[in-house]
Amino acid sequence: MAFILAYILMFQPLRYRLGKTIAIATIAYLVTFAIDYTYFTTSSLTAGGTLLYTIVEILIVQGTAFLVSAYRDFRTLFTGFCAAAYVMIGNIAYAYALNLSAGIPLALVVQTAIHTALLAYFIVRMRSSYLETLENTTIPWGFMCVIPACFYAALYFLFLFTPEGSAAAIVPSAVILLLMVATFILVYEFISRMRHDNELMQNNEILEAYAQCLEHEASIFETAEARTAILRHDMRHKGTLILAYLDAGETDKVRALVNETSIEIDQSAPVKYCDNIAVNGILSHYAQHAHDNAVAFSCSVNLPAQLAVDEFEYATVMLNLLENALDSAKEVKDPDKRAVRLKVTRSKGQSLLEVSNTYEGERQFSAETGLPISRRGAGHGLGLRSVQTFAKRHDALFDYSAENGVFYVRLLVNI
Repeated sequence: MAFILAYILMFQPLRYRLGKTIAIATIAYLVTFAIDYTYFTTSSLTAGGTLLYTIVEILIVQGTAFLVSAYRDFRTLFTGFCAAAYVMIGNIAYAYALNLSAGIPLALVVQTAIHTALLAYFIVRMRSSYLETLENTTIPWGFMCVIPACFYAALYFLFLFTPEGSAAAIVPSAVILLLMVATFILVYEFISRMRHDNELMQNNEILEAYAQCLEHEASIFETAEARTAILRHDMRHKGTLILAYLDAGETDKVRALVNETSIEIDQSAPVKYCDNIAVNGILSHYAQHAHDNAVAFSCSVNLPAQLAVDEFEYATVMLNLLENALDSAKEVKDPDKRAVRLKVTRSKGQSLLEVSNTYEGERQFSAETGLPISRRGAGHGLGLRSVQTFAKRHDALFDYSAENGVFYVRLLVNI
């Protein structure tokens, strides 16, 4: 029971603080201890009585899992069933060791060693990816619960009607355990592959968005060139008009024509946010995207033409941050409160990038990564994770906060 509760606490995001969570788990342990004590000290118990004790303990364990979990749905049920299933291996080993007259102390050592080894392996090998996978609500978690539940039921009823550790139970229990291990390996590989596919999908979306930004930048320059060609053509006629006005002494008309021409020249020039072409293309694209979605967009960027870090990586970071910010700002019901602001400053070889946006509702954060959880479903929410990876790779400082309905992200990197 101690190892079951430890698994439950380690393999799901927790709702309460650590102290309160441990207190709840301790109470559950003491209650099940009292039930087990009553069970083992009762001389005459039928199979039905044993089953009743087991059902009560299952309800306590699963109830504890739901009480401390942040999710409280089939994901929590799956975690609880897995916790109950994995300890069956150590429990069966204990029964066989006891049947071989190894004695209770040695059998307990064998049982504890197996529990500890399995739990340690799961924590080191699987915990991080498992907690990330729990955030994927598109996985059929209700159907997944059937897998550990069936293995647990098969082993339980096998030993309910067959003495534990007896020769008649050795072969079927070994086969069931092997099938259980093989099934969970396949499930783990399936989930890992799904995560990998989601990351590839996200990377493809980033590449497509990056290409769209560059395409948008190219179209802006093409439009600017077309306008400049028209202006060059019109300047001949305007020059003739200016000379005519000067000859006639109509300086006011000359002044008005010059002002009109200056405005047209300013309007024909493409907006330049910074000297770096890739970043400038992204900013131009998202400025238009913000305008199309009635989101106020302000931008102040100080970046050189050549960056000290990989240009594509840095541009991808900015693209991710702007995409997340715009998606969040678009959800604000009041159009006057939809806003995204980007600021990049440089000092002593370092660049501070800050993106802020308004948002509505409450932010949920991942128990494993600490990052905000996307509400857009599977395949999303990887943006900040990629920024976090970039920060680790380049020894950058990465920070985020939410204050008064505004979400801030800051990245300090050598540029």
